[in-house]
Amino acid sequence: MVRHVDEPIEVRPQEGAMPGTEATTGVPGQFLWRGRLYQVREVIDSWQEQRAWWRDALAVVPTAGAAAQGRQVWRVVAS
Repeated sequence: MVRHVDEPIEVRPQEGAMPGTEATTGVPGQFLWRGRLYQVREVIDSWQEQRAWWRDALAVVPTAGAAAQGRQVWRVVAS
């Protein structure tokens, strides 16, 4: 089952990962969602979603920070 969840999720990094190695940088190990802890069993895919820059064109104060660049999305198998 695939779900697109558009709400905050606390992500914890993969344990035992060697810091700075490309294969493990930013890989989720667990996440807390709706008060329940899930263990990531497999990472299926990941990608960067770009923000809707055209929405800022008419904004009085442009969006700033990491959210302005977009967000990292992970498709995982979890239990």
